[in-house]
Order: sequence, then structure tokens, then C-alpha cells
Amino acid sequence: MELFVNNVFLRLLTSICLIPVIIFLIYLNNFFSFIVLISIFSIAIYEMRFLFFNLKSPQNKKKYINIICCICWGLLWVLAFKVLRGDTIQDFNYLMWIIFIVWLSDIGGYIFGKIFKGPKISKYSPNKTFSGVLGSILLSQFAFLFLNYYEKNINYSLFFFSIQFFICLAAIFGDLFFSFIKRKNNIKDYSNLIPGHGGLLDRIDGLIFATFLAFLLKAYDVY
Repeated sequence: MELFVNNVFLRLLTSICLIPVIIFLIYLNNFFSFIVLISIFSIAIYEMRFLFFNLKSPQNKKKYINIICCICWGLLWVLAFKVLRGDTIQDFNYLMWIIFIVWLSDIGGYIFGKIFKGPKISKYSPNKTFSGVLGSILLSQFAFLFLNYYEKNINYSLFFFSIQFFICLAAIFGDLFFSFIKRKNNIKDYSNLIPGHGGLLDRIDGLIFATFLAFLLKAYDVY
């Protein structure tokens, strides 16, 4: 229990330091923000370097496929993120809403999973439980409060519940997908870059898939 409290405290302290910086950079939406976004992409690719260089057979062409796939999804994520940010304050509000869904999903999953425990979802993600998924779904619904505060003309409805629900599921799937990669390669975290959180990719794994889904929803004028 003491380890859990200490870990929560470290995560909370790191988040308090990083979240205002992240929000400010997204709000600026200038060249410097774009450089930071590219840097995040580059660090995430670097954290997956074990997929490129740990294949010992020189005849194994899988590593080149891995390199191409990782670079492609990374660039697509940067593009999707930039499109979602747009140029207006409304675009900023909606992007922050998406990010808050992912953040709250992550927090809800961690807290509910640690407190209630229960059956595991997958052997490839031993910390992900069904109680954690329930916590993710429940807490992520509170992201609407942010959107409602800044966009006065909208109200919580089945429509917004559904969007938040599916984006939350996309974030959970992203977490499971990148956990699968880690477990298959026998590593716990992608790096130790962020105290209490692991690597950068450990923090944005859910956001990557949530961003892609949000991009598709926006492209088809769902919201």
C-alpha cells in the first residue's frame, strides 16, 4: 500500500509539473510547438529502437518493416494532432477535451485497478484489469465538464457520452497494444524518461490511438 501511495504521489507530482507546460504549448500553436511535437515523435521512435536493432539475424528483414511502420504511424500521428489543433480557440478546446478524455481514462484505470484489482484483461498487460477499464470509462466521462465550461452552447447527451466512450476505448486499446509490444520484447517500460511514468511512449500510447479516432470523427464531421 505504501508503494502504491508513493507511486501515485510521484505520478501526481510529475503530472502537476508537465501538464501546464503541455497545455501552454498546445495553446501557442506556433513553430516552437511544432518542433516540440516533432521532438515527441522522435523520442517515441527512439524508445522503440529495440524493434530495429535487437534482431540478430542479418537476413531478418523484419527490422526494416518495423522502422518503416513506426515512422509512418509517428508522422501520421503528428499530422492528425496538428489537424485537430487547427487554428481557432474552438479547435484548441476540442483538442483539450480529447486529451482530457485520455488523461482521465488513464487516471481512472490506474486508481480503480490498484484499489479493486480483479481479473486481468490480458497477460500482455498484467496491470490492466476489468475494474480498471470500468474506472477508465467512468472517469473519462467527466472530460465533458471541460468542454461544457468553454463551449457554452453544448449539453451533455448520449451523443457526447458515446464519443467519450469510444475515444476512451481507443485509448485503452492503445495502452494494450503498446504493452503487447513491450511484453513480447521483455521490457517493463520504454524508458525511464519521466519519473513515476516510465518512458514518453508509456504516457502517449493511449493518446496515439485516441488521436487517430478523434481525427476520423472530425474528418467525417461527427463533432
